[in-house]
Amino acid sequence: MRVITAASGALLAIGLLTCAAMAQDLGAFDPYTSTAPAPGGALNSGAPLPPVTSSYGLDGWPLVANANIHGHGRHPLHGGAAAPIYPNEPTVIPAYPSGSVVYVPGTSATAPYTQQQATAYSVLDGFAVFGEFLYLKPRGADVAFAVPQDGLGAGAVPMGEIAMAEIEYSPAFRLGAALAVGQDARLVGAYSWFDNDSQTTASAESPLVINPLVLFPGTFNAGFFAEEATANYTIDYTLIDLDYVAVASCTDRHWWGYIVGGRYAELNQDFSVVYPFDPPDGTTSVDTTISFQGAGPRLGLEGERVMFPERGWRVYGRGVANLLVGDFTATFVQENQFNGIEVDTSYTDNRIVPLVDLELGIAWLGHGGRLRLSGGYLVSAWFNMLTTPTWIDSVHAVNVTDRNDVLTFDGLTARAEWRF
Repeated sequence: MRVITAASGALLAIGLLTCAAMAQDLGAFDPYTSTAPAPGGALNSGAPLPPVTSSYGLDGWPLVANANIHGHGRHPLHGGAAAPIYPNEPTVIPAYPSGSVVYVPGTSATAPYTQQQATAYSVLDGFAVFGEFLYLKPRGADVAFAVPQDGLGAGAVPMGEIAMAEIEYSPAFRLGAALAVGQDARLVGAYSWFDNDSQTTASAESPLVINPLVLFPGTFNAGFFAEEATANYTIDYTLIDLDYVAVASCTDRHWWGYIVGGRYAELNQDFSVVYPFDPPDGTTSVDTTISFQGAGPRLGLEGERVMFPERGWRVYGRGVANLLVGDFTATFVQENQFNGIEVDTSYTDNRIVPLVDLELGIAWLGHGGRLRLSGGYLVSAWFNMLTTPTWIDSVHAVNVTDRNDVLTFDGLTARAEWRF
C-alpha cells in the first residue's frame, strides 16, 4: 500500500511540474479566465475574453478546456480542424453564448491578434473533391403501348390492364470538385449522368387480341391479330454545372448563401415497340426518339443549420432554378415486315426549358472538417418539355401545337466530400 501511495504521489508531482512548465512556456494562459496572456504568450493578445459557457465547437466536436495549454485548439472557420497553436496562427477559445472566439493574426505589433466569431459555415480553404450516388425515377413520360381487347373492329372494348412502358428507380451519379475563393466563397464544377432502360411485355389470352395503341391510325384493321407486344424504353441525361457559391449570412448555428452559375444539359428519350401480327399482316414496329440539348444560367440558394453540435450533425437545403435555351429534335418511324416503312416523320423546335432542382437532407462533418457525408431527397422538374407520349399523340393527331409537359426525376441522394 505504501509503495502504491508513493508511486501515485510521484506521478502526481511529475504531472504538476509538467503542467507548470507548459503553462510558463505558453504565457500561463487559462481558457477559463477573463483575460488573455500577456504579450509573448500563446495568444499574445492582451484583450479581455468573454465568459465561457459552452464546450462544443460548431463542427460538432468538443472544445477541450485545456486545449491551449496543450498547444492544440479547435478551428471552426477551417472545418473545425484541431490545430497546434503557433505565433501568427489563428487560435480558438471555447464557445461562449454567441459562439466560439477565433483569434486571427493581426497586422501590427500593438494589435497582433483580433477576434472573429466562429460560424456554422465550414470554410473550404483549399481544394475538395466529391462523389454522389443518386437513385432516381423519371415521372411524367410513361408510354401506354398496348391493351387486351375483344377484337379491333367496331364495338370492340378493352378487356384488361393497359400496358405501360416506364423507367423504374435507377442509379445516377455525380462527380465534382470545388476550389476556395477566399474565406466565404468557392467555385464548384460537377458532372452528372443518368442512363437506364426498361423492357415491358404485354400479352392477351385468346380470344382477346392486342390493341396496338402506338401504331399510326389507319395503318391496321380488324384483321390484325397479335397476342403479344414488347416495348423498350430508355431515358438518359448528362449535366455539366459550373457554380460560384458564396455565403450571404452566417451565425454560429446556421448559414445560407447564394449560387450563381451555368448549366449545360442533354436529355434523350428512345422508345420502340414490336407487334408480331399473324401472317399475312406481318410484324410491325415503331421507333421514336427525342433529344434535347440546351444551356443557360442558374441561380439558387443553399443553407445549413447545426442541429446536434456535440455530434457534428446538421440539416441542409438547396434550391436552384435553371433557364435552359436549347433545341428539341424528334423522330417517329413505323415499319412493317412486308410493307416496309409506313410512317416516317420528324420535328424540331427551339424552346426555353426551366429546370428546378430542390434537395433537402442531413449532413455530418467529420473530425477535422475534411470529410463531409450527406444524404437527402432530390426533386428535379423539367418544364416545357416534349415527352415521348406527347410526341406520339402529336404524330397521331398531325398537330404539335402547344405540346409541352413536365418531366420530373425524384429520389434519394448520398454524397461524400473530401477536403485537402
